[in-house]
Amino acid sequence: MMFRSDISMKERLIVQFEPEQLERLRALAAVRGVSLAALIREAADEILTIDDRRVRWERALEAVGTARRLAEPEPMKPLDAEWADAIGEEIDRTGRARKQRR
Repeated sequence: MMFRSDISMKERLIVQFEPEQLERLRALAAVRGVSLAALIREAADEILTIDDRRVRWERALEAVGTARRLAEPEPMKPLDAEWADAIGEEIDRTGRARKQRR
């Protein structure tokens, strides 16, 4: 019995293709000089890479959106406006009081 530790463990999967798809895949594999299985594994890797990029891009956009929302000032609420008016009046009153003391 021969045991080779360099053989990767692969799982078998049955996939059905339309005849035209299979014909084109076989032709492409022949042009590239690879097996049909290798060609399909390469296509799967490409799809997974594209999806990984998409996920990273979406996460980056989400982070940018969160940062923008955090950086934007919230609109003043009526209570906030009342406080701002009261503070402004106090500043005006204190400024007038200082001028009068001079």
